[in-house]
Amino acid sequence: DLLMLWSDILGEYTQRNLTHAEDKLVAFAAIAEVFHEMWGDEYLAGLWRRNLFEDLLWHRDHTSDFQEYLILKPRPTKFRAPSWSWAAIDGYICGPRDSGVEREPFEFRVLNCTVQLASDLLVFGPVTAGELRIEGRLRTAYFHSADPAVDFCDGYTCKQATLTVDGDILAEVSVDAVEPSLADGASVFCLPLAKYHDSQERELLEGLILLTMSEGYYRR
Repeated sequence: DLLMLWSDILGEYTQRNLTHAEDKLVAFAAIAEVFHEMWGDEYLAGLWRRNLFEDLLWHRDHTSDFQEYLILKPRPTKFRAPSWSWAAIDGYICGPRDSGVEREPFEFRVLNCTVQLASDLLVFGPVTAGELRIEGRLRTAYFHSADPAVDFCDGYTCKQATLTVDGDILAEVSVDAVEPSLADGASVFCLPLAKYHDSQERELLEGLILLTMSEGYYRR
């Protein structure tokens, strides 16, 4: 119940405007502190260590009641959280627990996760850096917009590389923010994190789309 409550509050919060975008974690700190008192878990720039596996599967949602939150926004140029944190972008965020399915890791594990606090006195406040070390399978794919006229957060798909002449669809993607580097045909990596069964008992995968930053380093 607490996990669902956290997800619900996160959805409510990310539909609101902040005067200063860099206050995204600051303004949420008191709520995080209350949950910490109940869980006693470590807070990592908006995610919880013991729930990291599922918390990483947050995504932009296109069902907000507020029209302005449906449109993708540019990725902020000034750092305020690592890309694996929902605080790194603007827009309505939906947590993975909203789907109501049971997940288990798919050939994936977290090796380590750390954040650098802006102040040691504000353990639920802003961060200046963050790193997530993981082990999993990477699959190369090529990004193509489902409809170039659509700029809503669910208007994109990722096509599979070189398996058929016309290219089978590998995954449907909910994009976090406007990414200039995600032009049609751009090479990306797919990182599956979880597997689950849908209502038709098909086994499906969920994961992240990554862009290369440097050798061995990626961002969501």
